[in-house]
Amino acid sequence: MRLTGIIWMCPHCLEDFEVFCDDGRNDSVVCWNWCPHCKQKVNMWIRFKGESEQIKSGISCEEAMKMGDRAMAEIKTEDGSLYVYSHWGGSELPDDAKQAIKAAQGRWGDDSYAMRIIVDQLTKGGRDQETGYGLLLKPNAEDEYNNDEPSVVIDLMENKLSIFRDGEQHIDFADIEV
Repeated sequence: MRLTGIIWMCPHCLEDFEVFCDDGRNDSVVCWNWCPHCKQKVNMWIRFKGESEQIKSGISCEEAMKMGDRAMAEIKTEDGSLYVYSHWGGSELPDDAKQAIKAAQGRWGDDSYAMRIIVDQLTKGGRDQETGYGLLLKPNAEDEYNNDEPSVVIDLMENKLSIFRDGEQHIDFADIEV
């Protein structure tokens, strides 16, 4: 399935531009382009609502598209959890979490500083932007990868990263390679 003429808002500079959509699975396509305004590459999945037979028979882009690439990361501490919602970067969230954990390595034993560094790293693509990321005290956002439960869990008490996509993966912080 190929979609054409799709205009998307760049999550970096908030300017509109046309994206290219390549053939994907029968329930989604991957779209991408370099933003002509800020020169950043923008990737996203477009997921279709309904059965694949409806998609094959052809429905309008407005009816078919579900905007974004949504996912959540949970950061667990002894005092509770903070949830980081990503509207555009769900597919990259596991790798972003690994990089964020490594950036916080000097503060792994200090939850407040480690959490601040991790949140800063996970949301750096949305600095000074109105859209793209959110912080939640309850997991009440969409996560397309784990049935609306956080698909990435950063446990600061156990120093473990858990990824829930196509099965489960649990990694000790010390074993993370970026």
